[in-house]
Amino acid sequence: MLQFTTPLKGRARSSASHVRVLLFLTGMLFWPAGSLAAQTVTFAFSEHASPYSSKQEGEAVGLLPDIVRLVFEFIPGMEPLAKVLPWARAQYDVQHGRYEGLLTYPSDERRAYALFTDRPVYVQNFGNLVYSDVNPNASIIESATGFDALGGLTVITEKDSGWEADNIPGDLDRVVGKDGDTMMHLLMFRKAGDYMVTTQEGAKFLAAKHGYSAQLRTRSAEFITESLVPFHIGISRSSPGAEQIINQIESVMDRPMFQLRLEQLISRYR
Repeated sequence: MLQFTTPLKGRARSSASHVRVLLFLTGMLFWPAGSLAAQTVTFAFSEHASPYSSKQEGEAVGLLPDIVRLVFEFIPGMEPLAKVLPWARAQYDVQHGRYEGLLTYPSDERRAYALFTDRPVYVQNFGNLVYSDVNPNASIIESATGFDALGGLTVITEKDSGWEADNIPGDLDRVVGKDGDTMMHLLMFRKAGDYMVTTQEGAKFLAAKHGYSAQLRTRSAEFITESLVPFHIGISRSSPGAEQIINQIESVMDRPMFQLRLEQLISRYR
């Protein structure tokens, strides 16, 4: 009968390999707790800004938390944590180093306490006309190339909106609503006006919330030139490694796969 034996040198190598494995496994048992855990980067979001951010069953939900989570899917060893707060408190906590991150417009005031990515990860566009498909003036709204063409119609605006005051001519007939919910009811249910001007994401959210999705129509209004608000990711200057985190985020933004998934994510909200 043939017998196969391991040469002495081979057995020695095998034994040494087994010893190394045992040493590694033993070392893992005594490895300091948390040393293999991902670095947590905590972001602060507004609690009342649907569909962009809000709290649902204790969790941060909305487009902006979803964008941050997507970014960090491409950064091994880092994990985002989302906190939802009143917006003034959220900014204060990042400014004073309690939390690390924001996704917002990088104003001069915010740049003083946070490092921001060079380019936006998302651009909010207020330049959209929102109307009902049963509005008798729908064809005028669809074909308008400027506010002059909408002069005979009524626009629904929000009370005390600085952006609307700056970008919608003051001589247009208007009906004022106290908030987005009221404006959507004035447009779709009461038919008190012909259109309003807002983001696609906001219009879609409000229409779905109040059962008007089937009637909702939106169109881009390129003639509203000051309609884009760039949102950049910012990391508190007091956070250790803030510059390195920003550099990693910017490298993710260059990846075609990330850009594809980001486009798919944003389109779900529009």
